[in-house]
Amino acid sequence: MLRQYVALRPDDFVGQFNLGLAYDYSARFDEALRAYDKAEQLQPNDPAPKTTSGAFSSSASGSMKP
Repeated sequence: MLRQYVALRPDDFVGQFNLGLAYDYSARFDEALRAYDKAEQLQPNDPAPKTTSGAFSSSASGSMKP
């Protein structure tokens, strides 16, 4: 359902960011990064996509990024 929402509203920062979170929780890391990148393009001054991208994928592999 979130993918459908974002497809209809591709310029929605919160939608893109939440889609990234959903993909991260599902271990779909490539798709998560694409959603985070889109969110970052929409609001480049918001630190959330930068700090969140990779956090889940790093913890899933057992190592956190600095």
